[in-house]
Amino acid sequence: MFIEEKLALGGNDLPTDIKVHAFSSGTSHIWVADKLSGRSRTYSAELMPLDVRDRTYPNDEQTLPDSPATQALIKQALDLASRLLGGLDYARIDFMVAGNRLYFGEYTFYPGGGHDGGLDQALAERAGELWDLRASDFLRQRHRGLVRLYAEALRAAISTNASASAGADLRPRQKAGSAIASHAP
Repeated sequence: MFIEEKLALGGNDLPTDIKVHAFSSGTSHIWVADKLSGRSRTYSAELMPLDVRDRTYPNDEQTLPDSPATQALIKQALDLASRLLGGLDYARIDFMVAGNRLYFGEYTFYPGGGHDGGLDQALAERAGELWDLRASDFLRQRHRGLVRLYAEALRAAISTNASASAGADLRPRQKAGSAIASHAP
């Protein structure tokens, strides 16, 4: 049996949730939501409020106010997320807000099952710029059997793609709707 303390989330225009999209090479964006009042806002990694809406709270009147208190919580979440990411190539790291304190929520490795048709194009492109598949845990590990053959084929495909691009950046370019950032509950 697992028993935990019930947290009084959010309040006073503070978010109840902060979700950091963290990559080994940086953060693409941060989504904050007050699920009690049905409002949200998306921030850049530089803490700039972005003029994008999400599928969960799509209307402009559902925009969570930007405040120094929210920005302070996001700064703390960014610091913690970079440490919690460890050697992973990508994870969405979720926090809950109770009072003015952050509590770790969960790691999400494939938000929306790896597909999100509602992700803003610019955010999808930013995520694609940050995600370097060569840094993935899978490709850094030694494997045996069929998994080894698959890993070798993937490395070869990445290498071929790099050769065809004549030295261009190897990181995959995400289309809107692929691989990152579902915020739906």
